[in-house]
Amino acid sequence: MAEPTDRAGVYQAALNGRFEGILTWPDFDALWARLRSAPAGWFVHDTEADPPAHAATPAAFAAALDRAEEIFAHARSRSWCGAVYVDDPGDPALVKIFDPYGMAACGGGGGATRPRYILSRIPPAQLSAGGTRSEKRGWFRRR
Repeated sequence: MAEPTDRAGVYQAALNGRFEGILTWPDFDALWARLRSAPAGWFVHDTEADPPAHAATPAAFAAALDRAEEIFAHARSRSWCGAVYVDDPGDPALVKIFDPYGMAACGGGGGATRPRYILSRIPPAQLSAGGTRSEKRGWFRRR
């Protein structure tokens, strides 16, 4: 199969690639530390909105991580994380963040659950139709 060359195809292929689940809170903390250590060049894609045309500034990326961490602080009462997936935990380039309170159960019949946010070093494109969406909005927006 030929590799896609258009922006949307490259982004979709990356999203459909192999990911590892961040299952434990120590793994979540380690991933967040890696992301914070190299904040330049990241796109923060709110999948409920149009994809960003430009990468976030390092300050905006750090603020997005802070706000996401606030949401996950409430989920830390669980012994597991399970709502974050990364292409390569040691050298992340694509991170899928799901709503920890709105993830569909496996086999729920609604298709794949769409990530709520995607952190990517690949310029994002509009996601193809399909998948279920979280009803919550604005994880990374101020509350």
